[in-house]
Amino acid sequence: TTAAIGKGLLIGSAAITALALGQAYFSKIEILQAGVVVLDFMKDPKILAGLFVGVVMPFLFTSLLLRAVGKAADKVIIEARKQIKGILSGKTKGDPKTFITIVTKAAQGGIIAPGILIFVIPVVIGILLGPGGVIALIIGTLLSGFAQAIFMANAGGAMDNAKKKIEEEGKSGTPEHAASVVGDTVGDPLKDTAGPSMNILIKLI
Repeated sequence: TTAAIGKGLLIGSAAITALALGQAYFSKIEILQAGVVVLDFMKDPKILAGLFVGVVMPFLFTSLLLRAVGKAADKVIIEARKQIKGILSGKTKGDPKTFITIVTKAAQGGIIAPGILIFVIPVVIGILLGPGGVIALIIGTLLSGFAQAIFMANAGGAMDNAKKKIEEEGKSGTPEHAASVVGDTVGDPLKDTAGPSMNILIKLI
């Protein structure tokens, strides 16, 4: 689909942007320090540490986002069960505004920790490991985040479309359909939340 193709293009553009920004930063550091900055991953433990943190960051970022999605879903389910009891008994009517409020608050609260992570980690790495560590952080985040973004966008889309394909073939209610529903539950957050967010992480880091 157009959306799926667009996600691939967005991931590619984010990677190219990160490469350009990283090169600009590296050139600036070379100018300021007269070409002293040299990335020797095998001999300099600070460079290796920065690279390791960069590789791990997308995983931590993704886990925070998926956890936020899960918490929001739990709150929506609890509220839905409350309202269903009232609707079935005829005492109350459905209140969609409550769901909007729950989801909005959950989205705003869930982005706090990942947002802090993006802005704090590079500063800490710069203070502790120096400019070389920051360059290594950017490289590690770019490599790991790009691979994750491609995986999550494609795997999530495949899980989502697998359910649709099974339903089109009239196999609803079969074990295959039940498995595809579980896959769709995992796939949607991957392709709609975690995957696109990698673009933001790659660019901002």
